[in-house]
Amino acid sequence: MSSKRKNQSGAGEASQFFHGQDVETQNATIQATSERVIDLLNQAQLANVEEKLNYLKQVQELIVNKDPTLLDNFLDEVLIFQQDRHHDIRKFVVLFIEETCKKDPELLSKTVGCLTYMLDDENISVRKRVMLACNSLYKIALQVVIIEMAASSCVAISTRLQTEIFLIGQPEPNLPDKVLPLTSDVLKTFFYHLNSTKKSVPESFKTTVDELIIIWNKARIPTAFHPNVVLKLKTLVQEFKLIKKNKSRLSDSQKSREKSFTDTIGLLFDIAHKDVETMIRIEEDKEFLLDQRCQRKMVMFGEDKELSKLEARNEARKQAERERKLKEEQRQSGASAIVPVIEPLHDESYSDDNDNDAVDNDKMVDRDFEKSLFITDNKSVKQVLQGQLNQV
Repeated sequence: MSSKRKNQSGAGEASQFFHGQDVETQNATIQATSERVIDLLNQAQLANVEEKLNYLKQVQELIVNKDPTLLDNFLDEVLIFQQDRHHDIRKFVVLFIEETCKKDPELLSKTVGCLTYMLDDENISVRKRVMLACNSLYKIALQVVIIEMAASSCVAISTRLQTEIFLIGQPEPNLPDKVLPLTSDVLKTFFYHLNSTKKSVPESFKTTVDELIIIWNKARIPTAFHPNVVLKLKTLVQEFKLIKKNKSRLSDSQKSREKSFTDTIGLLFDIAHKDVETMIRIEEDKEFLLDQRCQRKMVMFGEDKELSKLEARNEARKQAERERKLKEEQRQSGASAIVPVIEPLHDESYSDDNDNDAVDNDKMVDRDFEKSLFITDNKSVKQVLQGQLNQV
């Protein structure tokens, strides 16, 4: 056993040694090729047309056919020659782009700009070569586009699966504003506020109900009180959570609950006031509510400005009437304030025949009256007090 283990460990060390040598050899080869390409490009900058074309062909052989890993490193250096004065060099650049994209289709996005630029070349032979290259690259471009679309579709599907809500669908940031929202619409918006915007549960309930009531008010349909609407939505969410909790069950009762819930969320989330039939005066609004509860063929196209102005004037008139009644109640409550009753003072010790004593008695009554006088700005109270003073 020990000898076998030693042989196995020795074989492993040998394989690692040779593998390391292979990696070093490969790196050295790549380095040598890169240096050779750099040298050829430098020579091409200073050479005449024939020599330059020869150097560029050698570069193409090295980085396209021999070692394609160097394509991305030296692509821009070769594309610079599209500005060369001689048309043969520019035609070679087109050929180089074509061969490069066939070797690595991902480089098409980097080179398509050069092809577009050379479509306006002054030399007709260069323009023809670009057109031929575009014909051959068309299939490659379709392949790249399809792969990218497939990748993006996979990401989108994955994202939708992650955000999909059981029995409800994808969350929606806004309620539909052309029709009265369905129950499913209300639940989608509620879970959007709860999961996407990270609001608390009470805030999500309040925000959803506020948006819902705005749409119903736009349709000029009286709604139930805000707390009652919130309570209705809470009850619905609790029912959904109970069904979702038991979704792994395959019993008939669970399936029946799921089907019943699915049918319910397809109906109108009705928050109309209990006396809505008598509160709505416009026949068209009644027909719209009936349609939304059943067939849902009617939609809201916009706000009736004339009707809105009329409603605003009626509301302003009602508000003015309420303020007038309030002021009248305040005035009447001020007039009914307690008024002190002043009784004339009689002293049996004084003689009626004594005029001096009577005068003194009148002065005493005046002083007592002045002390007990209730000061007020109300004219009616002053008149009552003046009458009592005259009686005295």
